[in-house]
Amino acid sequence: MTVKEIIERNKGKYDFIELFVGDHFHTDSCDSFDPKCGYGDCEKGQEERLNQIALTSEAKDWSLMDCDEYNNTILANCGTTTADYGYDGSEKILCILLERTYLLSLE
Repeated sequence: MTVKEIIERNKGKYDFIELFVGDHFHTDSCDSFDPKCGYGDCEKGQEERLNQIALTSEAKDWSLMDCDEYNNTILANCGTTTADYGYDGSEKILCILLERTYLLSLE
Protein backbone atom coordinates (compact mmCIF):
# COMPACT_ATOMS: atom_id res chain seq x y z
CA MET A 1 0.00 0.00 0.00
CA THR A 2 1.36 3.45 -0.83
CA VAL A 3 1.74 6.26 1.69
CA LYS A 4 -1.04 8.17 -0.07
CA GLU A 5 -3.39 5.16 0.12
CA ILE A 6 -2.73 4.80 3.85
CA ILE A 7 -3.48 8.48 4.39
CA GLU A 8 -6.72 8.22 2.39
CA ARG A 9 -7.78 5.10 4.33
CA ASN A 10 -7.30 6.95 7.62
CA LYS A 11 -8.78 10.38 6.74
CA GLY A 12 -10.61 11.83 9.70
CA LYS A 13 -8.94 9.46 12.18
CA TYR A 14 -5.63 11.27 12.75
CA ASP A 15 -4.47 14.66 13.99
CA PHE A 16 -0.91 14.37 12.68
CA ILE A 17 1.03 12.34 10.11
CA GLU A 18 4.68 11.40 10.55
CA LEU A 19 6.87 9.51 8.10
CA PHE A 20 9.70 7.35 9.38
CA VAL A 21 12.45 5.32 7.76
CA GLY A 22 13.64 2.08 9.29
CA ASP A 23 12.94 -1.48 10.30
CA HIS A 24 10.02 -1.10 12.73
CA PHE A 25 8.41 1.44 15.04
CA HIS A 26 10.86 1.76 17.92
CA THR A 27 13.38 4.42 18.86
CA ASP A 28 16.30 2.10 18.15
CA SER A 29 14.96 0.92 14.78
CA CYS A 30 13.59 3.97 12.98
CA ASP A 31 14.52 7.52 12.16
CA SER A 32 12.45 10.55 11.32
CA PHE A 33 12.07 11.22 7.64
CA ASP A 34 15.12 13.21 6.49
CA PRO A 35 14.09 16.85 5.96
CA LYS A 36 16.63 17.11 3.12
CA CYS A 37 14.23 14.83 1.23
CA GLY A 38 11.20 17.07 1.86
CA TYR A 39 8.59 17.30 4.56
CA GLY A 40 7.81 14.11 6.41
CA ASP A 41 5.24 15.37 8.87
CA CYS A 42 2.13 17.50 8.91
CA GLU A 43 -1.06 18.30 10.76
CA LYS A 44 -4.36 17.09 9.36
CA GLY A 45 -5.46 19.32 6.52
CA GLN A 46 -1.86 20.04 5.46
CA GLU A 47 -1.16 16.75 3.69
CA GLU A 48 -0.11 18.57 0.51
CA ARG A 49 3.14 19.59 2.23
CA LEU A 50 4.32 15.96 2.49
CA ASN A 51 7.09 14.78 0.21
CA GLN A 52 5.49 14.00 -3.14
CA ILE A 53 7.86 11.13 -3.92
CA ALA A 54 7.18 9.55 -0.52
CA LEU A 55 3.42 9.72 -1.14
CA THR A 56 3.73 7.33 -4.08
CA SER A 57 6.16 4.99 -2.30
CA GLU A 58 5.16 1.63 -0.88
CA ALA A 59 5.02 1.72 2.90
CA LYS A 60 6.68 -1.00 4.92
CA ASP A 61 4.26 -0.58 7.83
CA TRP A 62 1.88 1.92 9.38
CA SER A 63 0.09 2.48 12.66
CA LEU A 64 -2.50 4.93 13.93
CA MET A 65 -1.03 5.58 17.37
CA ASP A 66 -2.38 7.29 20.43
CA CYS A 67 0.09 9.25 22.57
CA ASP A 68 0.76 6.32 24.92
CA GLU A 69 1.68 4.00 22.06
CA TYR A 70 3.84 6.73 20.46
CA ASN A 71 5.63 7.27 23.80
CA ASN A 72 6.29 3.53 24.12
CA THR A 73 7.58 3.02 20.57
CA ILE A 74 8.86 6.09 18.75
CA LEU A 75 9.97 7.88 21.92
CA ALA A 76 10.76 4.77 24.00
CA ASN A 77 14.42 5.54 24.71
CA CYS A 78 14.40 9.31 24.22
CA GLY A 79 13.73 10.51 27.76
CA THR A 80 10.87 12.61 26.40
CA THR A 81 7.15 12.20 25.81
CA THR A 82 4.53 13.64 23.51
CA ALA A 83 3.62 16.09 26.31
CA ASP A 84 7.07 17.65 25.87
CA TYR A 85 6.08 18.45 22.28
CA GLY A 86 2.81 20.11 23.25
CA TYR A 87 0.45 17.16 22.80
CA ASP A 88 -2.40 16.98 25.32
CA GLY A 89 -2.65 13.19 25.15
CA SER A 90 -5.81 12.94 23.06
CA GLU A 91 -4.11 13.21 19.65
CA LYS A 92 -3.84 10.39 17.13
CA ILE A 93 -0.65 10.19 15.07
CA LEU A 94 -0.62 8.30 11.78
CA CYS A 95 2.90 6.86 11.65
CA ILE A 96 4.08 5.52 8.31
CA LEU A 97 7.29 3.54 7.93
CA LEU A 98 9.37 3.46 4.73
CA GLU A 99 12.27 1.11 4.02
CA ARG A 100 15.73 2.48 4.81
CA THR A 101 16.61 1.93 1.17
CA TYR A 102 14.07 4.64 0.32
CA LEU A 103 16.56 7.36 1.25
CA LEU A 104 19.32 5.72 -0.75
CA SER A 105 17.13 5.84 -3.84
CA LEU A 106 16.95 9.62 -3.56
CA GLU A 107 20.71 10.17 -3.47
